Amino acid sequence: RQKKIYKCLGSKPNFPKAFSILENLPRHTWLQNKSSSFRSLYPALFYLNGWGDVKQNHKKSYGLFKNCSESDKMKLHKINVKCVAYLSYMNFKGLGVEKNSERSLDIAIKLIEETAITRDKEDSSASGAVIPCGDTQYDFILSDSDNEEKKSQYRKTIIACLNKADEEA
Repeated sequence: RQKKIYKCLGSKPNFPKAFSILENLPRHTWLQNKSSSFRSLYPALFYLNGWGDVKQNHKKSYGLFKNCSESDKMKLHKINVKCVAYLSYMNFKGLGVEKNSERSLDIAIKLIEETAITRDKEDSSASGAVIPCGDTQYDFILSDSDNEEKKSQYRKTIIACLNKADEEA
C-alpha cells in the first residue's frame, strides 16, 4: 500500500519535512517531467494551502496545477483529474488568477467530458473523480457504463447541475 507523502514521518504530519523531501528528490528522467505529480501536484498543494514552512502562494500553485493538467501524453487520470479540478476551483475563487466563474465552469465541463465513466469503484480508481453538486456526489460510476446514451445523459445531468449552481452563485 502506498504511503501518503504527508505521513512520511509517522502518524503526525510533518509538512516542512515532506516538502523538503519533494524539493530534494533525485533527478530521475520521469521526475524531470514538469507534469509529474512530484514536480507539480504535490508542491502545488503546499503552495495553495501554505503547509508547513511553505509560504502560501496562489500564483505559483496555479502554475503548478496548470503544468500537471497539461500533459498531452495521457488522458485524464487520477493525478491530472485533481489538477484540473483545482484549476476550476481556483478560477472560481480567484486564487492566483482573476476570479472567473465562466472559465471555472468551462474547465469543470472539460473534466466531466473527459473523465471515464466506469461500472464500479474498482474501475474508477484510475480517475478518482467525484464532483459534488447540490445534494449529489457524482462519482462517474454507472452500472450501465457500456451504454453510450446513458453515459451521455449522466454527463449532461452533471453539467446541468453545475450550470444551475453557477446561476445561483
